[in-house]
Amino acid sequence: MCHILCGSSPIVDFASTTILACSTNADPASPHSLTTEAVVGGVCLAVLAVLLLVRPLRRLGCFVMYGVCLLLLALLLPAVDAAREAARRSSCGCSLTVIGLALQNYADVYGSFPPAYITDGRGNRLHSWRVLILPYLEQKPLYDQYDFSEPWNGPHNRLLVKYMPAAYRCPSDDVARPGETSYAAIEGPGTLLSESEGSRVADIKDGTSTTLAVVEAAGSGINWMEPRDIPFGSLAKGLMSTTKPGMASRHGGACKVVFGDGHTGALNSTTPAKTLQALATRAGGERVDDDY
Repeated sequence: MCHILCGSSPIVDFASTTILACSTNADPASPHSLTTEAVVGGVCLAVLAVLLLVRPLRRLGCFVMYGVCLLLLALLLPAVDAAREAARRSSCGCSLTVIGLALQNYADVYGSFPPAYITDGRGNRLHSWRVLILPYLEQKPLYDQYDFSEPWNGPHNRLLVKYMPAAYRCPSDDVARPGETSYAAIEGPGTLLSESEGSRVADIKDGTSTTLAVVEAAGSGINWMEPRDIPFGSLAKGLMSTTKPGMASRHGGACKVVFGDGHTGALNSTTPAKTLQALATRAGGERVDDDY
């Protein structure tokens, strides 16, 4: 385990390229949403100008004008909300791409994916995979500040809560408190980030492209440094269950995920629990339909 706790290795160049692209293109206040807001504002100003300039106005005509204005607002404001949510979904997917890439870079260096958590000699959980991959998220300075000699919530490490990387938070997760992450691994024997030991690529008999690595866990209440994730057993209740922590999203009907090979996707809220469990195991030998 010394290789996990001692230092780190250089980050592959294309990781920084992906992070830069995400930070540039996935801003929730995207140009598209701003343009839509400008259109709404322009239409309203135009209608109000007509109301002020056309004189005299009959009362009925005035009501018609105001009605048209309200109708335009009713039609255009949902478009603004839709544009903003589209940008947030894009940002969420980009964050998962960056996380998936960091996991792969970690595996390239150490020969295995990180464990879900590191324990002490008595089995107490000390550190999370989210801390272990910090150097591959361009967060080496933050990684160097983390003290592996004390638990994640020790007197020194707890001061780092406010420095949570932006990639660990989905912009649509409006129920997460400061320092809480929107993403979690599936932990348990046979998963990609198998509890206290990581998986080698050779261990993933089901294929990295069909094995879940990290999923959305909106409102999970998990501190980003906390060595806690989604238990494999919770998948039996399906996606978007009330079990905490569990797979959940604020995007409405779909949950963003990233697989072992780094590609992202979305699982529908109606995805059967059996399919979720099959996707979460690395060598279960289950048959998974292509349309999951």
